[in-house]
Amino acid sequence: MPAGHGLLLITDGLFEGYSGSGRERLGEDGLLALARSHAALPGPAFVDALIDGAQQRAQSLGGLTDDIAVLRVERTPR
Repeated sequence: MPAGHGLLLITDGLFEGYSGSGRERLGEDGLLALARSHAALPGPAFVDALIDGAQQRAQSLGGLTDDIAVLRVERTPR
């Protein structure tokens, strides 16, 4: 992994929660779009923005109901 890049590990609770009209879910594509929109943020802020974005989309349907775990591993330059 090149210096300054990161690896994101997540559980399915982040993208399988209901987030739209009816039974619509954020899904993998929605999560990728959300991640791309925050890609310029540093590690901790990126993780917070990703979780906040998913929670905001699910808010009108009672919020995210599954457990969420997000781990970002980042390689820093020497």
